[in-house]
Amino acid sequence: MHDEKKEKLRGMLITIVFLFVLGGFFILNRLISPPEILTDERRPAEKFPKITAESVAKTKFMDDFELWAADNFAFRKAFRTLHTETTFHVFFQTDKNGLYLGNSGAGKFEKIKEEEWKQSLRKIKKVEQNLTEWGIENIRFAFIPDKSIFAGRYFPGFDLEEARQIVETEFSDPETNIEIIDIANTLNASDFYRTDLHWDQSQILDVAQQLLGTSYKLNMEHSTSETGSPSPQTAGDFTGVYPGQLALNMKPDTLRYIPANNIRVSYLDVHTQEMTTGVLYKEKALTEDMDAYDFFLSGSQPLIFLENTQTTSDRTLYFFRDSFGSSIAPLLAASGSYKKIVCIDLRYIDLRMISQVITLTENADALFLYSSQILNNPTVLLVG
Repeated sequence: MHDEKKEKLRGMLITIVFLFVLGGFFILNRLISPPEILTDERRPAEKFPKITAESVAKTKFMDDFELWAADNFAFRKAFRTLHTETTFHVFFQTDKNGLYLGNSGAGKFEKIKEEEWKQSLRKIKKVEQNLTEWGIENIRFAFIPDKSIFAGRYFPGFDLEEARQIVETEFSDPETNIEIIDIANTLNASDFYRTDLHWDQSQILDVAQQLLGTSYKLNMEHSTSETGSPSPQTAGDFTGVYPGQLALNMKPDTLRYIPANNIRVSYLDVHTQEMTTGVLYKEKALTEDMDAYDFFLSGSQPLIFLENTQTTSDRTLYFFRDSFGSSIAPLLAASGSYKKIVCIDLRYIDLRMISQVITLTENADALFLYSSQILNNPTVLLVG
């Protein structure tokens, strides 16, 4: 009988503690205003779903409610951090939902999707055919390998040799006039931000030189007197996407850049379809934008003109790029190898619109530079 009373008492205590915890969190969630933007995760928080007969009948309401509850739970970040720390340091797992920590900092597994890569490369070949018809013959291509290849341990991520093989096979067609530039051996772990997927502009001068080719010299403004190499300036701290996704307080990177006062910049106004003057480096991005990487060429832009006001060259480069191109394009422009560089982001402007918006010139080159993330998602490239 005594043991039975103890069991009942223990059951009551467990129930009371459970209700206390549940009620406590309920009250906290009522007292603490839920955020509209999850700043660390760089996305808006889920809104409370509308209750309709259809949404309840099809269980959509409950699915949306679960997403809302997870985003608006009190101490969400603290619990996410605890989960990450437990995953890596208690259970010693190599990743959390595909996110890892390695010698190259934090990253996300980026396996090659072979069929998607082939579709992306075929879209690039279609653009190349259009360029050839427009009289552009010197056309080059390079892919940016995922930084997981520098993680320092085995991760089921990017396969560099597989990527090279796919590119070589797709561009082996004798009717394809694309020169492949392999920049992988030029890169190393220190070329990338530890908290982000992108590369550090101050570390990729050798990559810029390789993309320009041996016939050009990377002759940058603002060089040091001792070495003759460009002297980077510091803009401030930079925290990339991965600390927020992992819910970890990682030491921020330093955002460094190469000044280039001899570059005139203009952007396409998507509303007026006209080019408007802008800045090469958007300093306000460090404090006002959700992604500080928008410092380079103001972030996502469909079309940008970079004009070197001091070069003797009269050549034009059509530069097809993604976000990685935002930081390397200023180096290519400031080198003086081209009078004008036209930066085209096919994620935001359809190939069929290019000839309507810009006047294609003769005596021009073309360069395609894409990261593995874009090549894995051919649908984002607006090539019909």
